[in-house]
Amino acid sequence: MASLFYFFRNRKRFLKIILCSFVLSSNISVALAQENITIQGKIIDEHNNESIIGASITLKNVKYAKSNSGTVTDANGEFSLNVSSLPATIVINYIGYKTEEIDIYEKPSGILTIPLGENVNALSEVVIISDGYVTQERKQYTGTSSVIGNKLLADKPAASPLSTLQGEVAGLNVDLSSSQPGGNIQVRLRGLGSLALGANPLYVIDGMIINSGDLSRLSTTSSALAGINQEDIEDITVLKDASATAIYGSRGSNGVIIITTKKGKAGKTQVKFDVEVGATSAIPFPEAGQPLNAEQFSELFIEGLVNAGTYSDKEIADLAESYGFNSGRTNNWQDMIYRTGKQQQYNVSIRGGNENTKVFASAGYFTQEATTIGSDMRRVSGLLNVEQKISKRFTLTAGLNISNV
Repeated sequence: MASLFYFFRNRKRFLKIILCSFVLSSNISVALAQENITIQGKIIDEHNNESIIGASITLKNVKYAKSNSGTVTDANGEFSLNVSSLPATIVINYIGYKTEEIDIYEKPSGILTIPLGENVNALSEVVIISDGYVTQERKQYTGTSSVIGNKLLADKPAASPLSTLQGEVAGLNVDLSSSQPGGNIQVRLRGLGSLALGANPLYVIDGMIINSGDLSRLSTTSSALAGINQEDIEDITVLKDASATAIYGSRGSNGVIIITTKKGKAGKTQVKFDVEVGATSAIPFPEAGQPLNAEQFSELFIEGLVNAGTYSDKEIADLAESYGFNSGRTNNWQDMIYRTGKQQQYNVSIRGGNENTKVFASAGYFTQEATTIGSDMRRVSGLLNVEQKISKRFTLTAGLNISNV
């Protein structure tokens, strides 16, 4: 009776103890239920089935998950994520691709393959001047620039990459001052402002400013840029107005042409081999412009002496004999000067790496014979670009571009 009286008297305390015991037992049961469930998957591009590296994987609407639960895909596009309970929703994000949400109701039996589709409209247009000091969004960029990609460059058989710019950039004039293969090329972005200072633009290759112009003398010409293998170029950026070239100071007063060579990419190693063979011939002369043969020249020679009226028939015959008009020999002067030109190009490249080390290496052989006998060019080139990620903040890059022309 006393115990019953004591219980009713302290019933609030007993209810608190019972409630705390229930909450404690509930927490224990929930903790036991929170065993880790591993979800493994691979993120790929839905168009080419290539692995997507660095995609963000996060959890959504998981009751017991922390707000920062997530991971990123590795060099093979794979990820592994632990969840405490199912069902769960994982969210995949990657720049330039549509966001995907995948609902998982039971533990997967294997690796999930999740394709991502491109989302072009989600990207803000950005102008990157790789050899300058700034990166700006398109709406903040007031300069004039044009970018010519490798697809346009690779389809044009030319000894110098400058020849391929003809007709591709508004306001850019490319003049061939010589028909010599690999000869000097005059490029004008702003016309001819000063004869003393010249009007050639500034050329920057992978961040290095190079000298341009004619490297030879007398009867032949040779361009400094003819030593670059066109197949090794990733893109060419042409900066035209003062705003775009301001970061280069007075050296960019005639415009700037930035050439970026190919770099290694993380993923499967790609080996590429290209062969190009072609022929060219001179445009035939019109009928009225054909060179004379021996008979035609003899006729005109004698006619000229007769019309002069100062030579006798014997003197004319002696002069004709001395010039060899009666030998019966003749020459085809075009065949002595012109020929069928030939062009050959062989290139091999290796591109690959992982998220820490990226390598691009190539070797090329180019030879071109002009339609004029004695005018030709041969080039042997090699390129090696290596990028090594030392830590999150430091990356070491090395580039070697060699050529013999």
